[in-house]
Amino acid sequence: MSLADNSTLPQVDFQPWRSPENSLVAIFEAIRDNGHTLRSFLLAAFESGNAAVKMFYGNNGPAAIIRCWDQKLYSTRHHATFVTAAADVTIRRSRHELDVLKQAGLLRYPAKTVCQKRIDEFSLDHIRSQLKTSGPILFRLLNGLTDESPALVSTLGSMLLFHRSQQSNYLQTMMGLYLYSLGCPKRVLTLLNAIGLSVSHNSICIALKTLTDDALRRVKAAVRSQHWFLIYDNINFWRKKFHQRLDNADAIENGTTATIIIGEDLGKEIPPQSQRKPSLEDVTDTNDKHFVKFSSYHLLGILVRRLESLRPYALSPPTIRTLAAKETISFPLPAMHIDQSTLEGNLESIQKIMREVLELPEDWFDDERRIIVGGDMLTVNRVRGLQKVLGLDESRFLRFLWAEPVMQLFHLQMNLCSAILRAHYGNISTPGSMAFNIARLNRKRLKPDMPCYYTAVEFLRNIYEAMVTRVWEVELDVDKLDEVETKLSAEHTKDSMRACLHKCVGGIVDKYLSASRC
Repeated sequence: MSLADNSTLPQVDFQPWRSPENSLVAIFEAIRDNGHTLRSFLLAAFESGNAAVKMFYGNNGPAAIIRCWDQKLYSTRHHATFVTAAADVTIRRSRHELDVLKQAGLLRYPAKTVCQKRIDEFSLDHIRSQLKTSGPILFRLLNGLTDESPALVSTLGSMLLFHRSQQSNYLQTMMGLYLYSLGCPKRVLTLLNAIGLSVSHNSICIALKTLTDDALRRVKAAVRSQHWFLIYDNINFWRKKFHQRLDNADAIENGTTATIIIGEDLGKEIPPQSQRKPSLEDVTDTNDKHFVKFSSYHLLGILVRRLESLRPYALSPPTIRTLAAKETISFPLPAMHIDQSTLEGNLESIQKIMREVLELPEDWFDDERRIIVGGDMLTVNRVRGLQKVLGLDESRFLRFLWAEPVMQLFHLQMNLCSAILRAHYGNISTPGSMAFNIARLNRKRLKPDMPCYYTAVEFLRNIYEAMVTRVWEVELDVDKLDEVETKLSAEHTKDSMRACLHKCVGGIVDKYLSASRC
């Protein structure tokens, strides 16, 4: 009997009063009388093209049956075979979806196509979107296993796809570049490549070469269309030898690194008669009201940092001439094996940057163009020295008339820090002097001639905080700062506490700072 032929099916007399159990018994007897078991009947029915079977599929019958079987299976052995069969179906469908994703190539990222734009556009949401569109079964499976964690779904899906095809390396390329930038060892990268989290070390090197070429193309285009300035400085590497000989001694490798930063037009060159030397007033504020505000802010800030209960009475940071926040667009240039400490080294560095890296012709500098050349004080001194030495050269480029040497703010901080340390260093036997405090605190790397900047800044901050703390103790007439809370709480209410603190800090400014500022 063919199940595809409706006319050959036995006609069952439907009786509405018959119970569901009796109806099932009748159906099972009909299946047995026609030479079928339930298993063979279901297999034959689903393999046929019968209209009833199509309706069964159309009404989500398979999904309902699977859920029913999952809930009603009463034997561990039956449960295992059911889960195995369901897993086999899921695995086969998921592999097919991975092959579809592989063929589509939407998650490929060849090392030779790496560029800044694609790096900026990288997103795990893109991976998740592709998995959801082209691999719905795999996406649903990963979502269920990871409690719908977007990052885990994207990462695990990328690892599975990378296992099927190493050309599908969208996530792995970005991960490899990121880890390499953090100094990750080659052996670790090789391990991560084996488990599908990164591309190989060789692919990373190819991607870096491609990224360098892309960066050079972009910086060459930028310097021809926008205003910019150049910053460069030395970089030194010590090569220490543990088994020293005449031909195997410690050495230092000197190099130079540079960066192009997009800036603003400097305008026309200032005539020599209008030029003047910079003074302290150019970098300091003569607004007395603002001086009082920021002094009060810092003085009271130390008190409220030490005493938690006074936090509500802290002052807001004072602002003046607030600069607009703008994104800094910079282009790091390749490192150069040039000793930048000499006049010749500075000349070679600048000429290599302009001629070889940026490929700017000399006549490009003839149109009264002015470019800031930033660096430390030595760089500024060397550039000015080149302007004097080459002042009679034939071209404006070689005379360095286009260069405006400017010391950078970080180096200005370093110099001011050293100046403070030297001015107040004093003698080790004089209590209160810098030398005395350095010895008492057993601080190292704080010699007045060449202090370590970060160590000196930390030391000066500690000294400043200790001095301000002592001022507060004297002015509030307490032995320890911890007694301030008790004293102020006893003498003032919460409403008058703020006025009292502001009055005290104003008195400290008038007593200790106003006279010294004049």
